[in-house]
Amino acid sequence: MDLKKGKQIFFKYNGSHFHIDRECPNEYKQCRVPKDVEQQWLEEIKINSLRDISVERGHNKVILINHYIQLLDNNSAVRFLIDSLNQTDLDTFSMIILAETLRHYVSKNIPEQLKQESNKLLLMLKKKMLNGEIEVDETYKKNPYMKDYDFTKENIIKRINKL
Repeated sequence: MDLKKGKQIFFKYNGSHFHIDRECPNEYKQCRVPKDVEQQWLEEIKINSLRDISVERGHNKVILINHYIQLLDNNSAVRFLIDSLNQTDLDTFSMIILAETLRHYVSKNIPEQLKQESNKLLLMLKKKMLNGEIEVDETYKKNPYMKDYDFTKENIIKRINKL
């Protein structure tokens, strides 16, 4: 059993067995990490993620939220997205991305009440964004892979209307 090496691998892939199995299955299996240890590490990853989410903004915050919800079951992911979208520290573009993510989860197998709550929030957010000032955090504009993205008000409004 090599817990040190196992932990390095587990944390590198954010606790995702999908990614571990794809990238280094034999190396990780050789570490022989017990399931209860993996659960402890997963809780540690979640705690670290929540801490990081609380201090970030814009693009970085959205990336961290998306990594975090991948650690959760669908219902918990939807709850976390709802809570995140109800915060007041999000710029318009971050709200759009998280709302699109929530819309994706609504199409999954979640309880009807949670679907209704999500759809109600999405409608409210859509109205809020269309009637409010459009704000795009600078972290998006500085990202190399978004250098060609059209951040005009008109384009963002089109994206909001698709929600």
